[in-house]
Amino acid sequence: MAVTATDLSAAPHCSIAATTPTVAATGAGSRGLFSGLALPAALQPVIDGIDATLAAYRDTVNSRGDQLTGADLLPFYAPDYLENGVTAARAASQDAAELAGVTITELQLVGIRSLDTATNVVLALISFVTHMTLVQDVRLVVAMGVAIIALVAVLVIGGAEFVVRAFDIKAYIFPKPSEIGKTLFLHFDLFWPHLKITLKELLTGFAIGASIGLLLAAVITQFPFVEKIITPYILLLVTTPMIALVPLLILKFGFGSTPRIIAVALAAGPMVMINSATGFRRTDLAKIALARSYGASTLQIFMKVRFPLALPMIIVGLMVGSIFGLLTAVGAEMVGGKNGLGNQLAVYASLIKMSHFYAIILLLALMGVAIYIIFYWIGKKWASWQA
Repeated sequence: MAVTATDLSAAPHCSIAATTPTVAATGAGSRGLFSGLALPAALQPVIDGIDATLAAYRDTVNSRGDQLTGADLLPFYAPDYLENGVTAARAASQDAAELAGVTITELQLVGIRSLDTATNVVLALISFVTHMTLVQDVRLVVAMGVAIIALVAVLVIGGAEFVVRAFDIKAYIFPKPSEIGKTLFLHFDLFWPHLKITLKELLTGFAIGASIGLLLAAVITQFPFVEKIITPYILLLVTTPMIALVPLLILKFGFGSTPRIIAVALAAGPMVMINSATGFRRTDLAKIALARSYGASTLQIFMKVRFPLALPMIIVGLMVGSIFGLLTAVGAEMVGGKNGLGNQLAVYASLIKMSHFYAIILLLALMGVAIYIIFYWIGKKWASWQA
């Protein structure tokens, strides 16, 4: 969207009556924002400067197109800046009149306490208009993306429905997707109690494992000799399937939720620790040296420098650990237990209730997607500055 001379001249709050000789905007202005307007000769340098700036800006936008980044969009958020400029322009109208040698009835758009102020106010207006155009473009792209995703989902689900019906695949092998969705909707009350148990085991075990993993990551990065002691056991936990330990845990703690919570903690903790330790080690040593030169303590350096810079890796570790915890919780419920979604998977498989079986599979898939979305949102909110 371009702001033309007609737009400026039509503004009801911008009237300039010249008492000194006027000129038609020429040079850079002849093809620019003020083309065709008769303005005071004293303003010609301002006109040329504004038009040259806008021409360079348009060239940049045209050359980059949709490659504009978030940093490029920041200057476009100019409504407050424009409002402040207009307010300053009104207050400076008398000074502007003396400077330019013109009679000014109301100066709201091109207000000048100095020539720089005039340039800034007009550029703020152009930036705001450009921002609105780009926002509309971004919304269009987002809408198209959502439409494409929905279309692909419809094609996949509809295609699966068509294949099952066309080839008459038996329900005990793979039920129709519509039947799976119907079962999940109509019999959700059967799944809800077990879903709560699985969520409880996942959240409790993950909280324990993530806390211990984060603490160990902080310790081994501050005290390298501790890493040599702990690392072999961490590698052992990472490479050992936690489901294999569930029968032993059941022998010790019974068939309740305790063995499964411990298994989830053992699965999630190492993932959080490894990723967090990697983030802590990647801290720029120059920043640490600068903090020490200002007298920061070890704790202050960790809290103010290491932890913020390691936050993206910490979030990745939490996401991976939570997904590993979900897999472990479901597997532990299948191995031993009388409730939980994993247990119900085994029950419905033995009863050949495949619509119920796949409904639980769908429920677990949705839980995994929810975990990803939650940590993606956390990363966007708290660590997007690292992008």
